[in-house]
Amino acid sequence: MGHSAQHPEQGRLTGDQAGGPLRFPAYLRRCRQERHLSLRQVEKLSEVYPDRISNSYLAYCETGRLLPSLGKLMTLSKVLGIPLQSFTERMELDREVLPHLVPGEESNWAQVRQAGIAAADAGRLPAAFACFEKALALLNGDSLEAYVDLRLDIAVVLKRMSRHYTAREILEEVLSDKTISACRLERALLQLGGVLREMGKLPIAVMVAREALARAETMGDKPKEGHAASLLANSLYDLGCFEEAAPIYHRAVRAFRDLGDHSSLACNMANLGNCLVAQGHFTEGIRSLREAEALAESKGFTRQLADIGSYLGKAWQKQGSITRAERSFFASNAIARAGDYSDILFTNTWHLREIALKAERMTDAADHMRSLRYFRTRVDNTNSEIRAYDRLTNALDDDSRETSS
Repeated sequence: MGHSAQHPEQGRLTGDQAGGPLRFPAYLRRCRQERHLSLRQVEKLSEVYPDRISNSYLAYCETGRLLPSLGKLMTLSKVLGIPLQSFTERMELDREVLPHLVPGEESNWAQVRQAGIAAADAGRLPAAFACFEKALALLNGDSLEAYVDLRLDIAVVLKRMSRHYTAREILEEVLSDKTISACRLERALLQLGGVLREMGKLPIAVMVAREALARAETMGDKPKEGHAASLLANSLYDLGCFEEAAPIYHRAVRAFRDLGDHSSLACNMANLGNCLVAQGHFTEGIRSLREAEALAESKGFTRQLADIGSYLGKAWQKQGSITRAERSFFASNAIARAGDYSDILFTNTWHLREIALKAERMTDAADHMRSLRYFRTRVDNTNSEIRAYDRLTNALDDDSRETSS
């Protein structure tokens, strides 16, 4: 009897998909071996759970011949002590990365890495991941420095793909290596802090950012000092510690101005403006946002320009200058439509709907709501506006079900 007949609910993997040290089958096997468990020991430990794992079933999964069902994946998560999200992220990566081609066997690891960097710069993240993984295989352990760099490259791509658990595991593995250089240690710390912040692990992100900032200052590494200050200030801002964040934003702004890093300078000037507005310092905050807007416009940073326009709209709205707020939101939307920045369009439209509701312009509010439904299908990230929209629509759906019943 074939495997698919024995386990009809399961998917099958190709040989290529099963390969690679970062792919799900290899990861699953490594998790078991690191816990010094045999296949039969996992089977024994799984017997207390509803979805028991036989040793033959686990062997099929570890060799890429089967994909476990969600129930069995939950059992493996509990038996091996691995977050379920870590498993599901690896499985999702396998599906996303498999179709992407990488340079042929005649290419060396450095050429494949450059192809990965080009793909990442172009926003083709699954292709970039595939290249970096292929480069690791071609490297074959010949250079520790290159091995660490490639792992860090992969972590950057995973963070951008919102595969935070997998990125965090890789970064923690890199940081556990006591032989890596101080420069690479600093880079890994900054990346880990960013991942933790996006995961909502803000107190830990603050601790990591403080360590990264102290190390960069000791090393005299001004670029990393600026980025560490930015990460620390952002994490404190997310925690609501605005007064503590503001002087650190000032420090990041000074660093990037001295370095001539205009993109990072505009970003941190805008973040400083948001921080000052959050404290009620509207004049100073809006001035900082205006300076960031002028810099972004002069340098052609269209994404930043749309973002800053949205920030200005929220600042004016919070101050009570509604006409200026609407003008800023509409101006930001014009830039965001040209760049197809659906997340910015969503944020602006949410606030425009709030303004319309408060002014009792119900037709405008209904039009904005229709736009929100459309934009929501095009964004897969989250922010405060998206979370508020999801809560609203879920409540409306619940009310509708109660009425119909």
